Amino acid sequence: MNLAAVTYVDSSGVGQPVGALTTARNQSGDIKLLRPSSQVLDLLKTTKLDNVFDIQEDEAAAIQSFSKAAGARA
Repeated sequence: MNLAAVTYVDSSGVGQPVGALTTARNQSGDIKLLRPSSQVLDLLKTTKLDNVFDIQEDEAAAIQSFSKAAGARA
């Protein structure tokens, strides 16, 4: 599992996480966003990507959500 802290994203940079999510899902993986900054969350909401990414406020819940997603696909 990789954790990366992102504190700022502008509209031109939003394609990177979308590409990473696509790559992860094509390989039966997923990406969770953990406590995005208010600026990042605002951008996700503006672009409606808050409905695409699984956004979690708690690290334990984010980790557990990987297991739930795997169970739903089985």
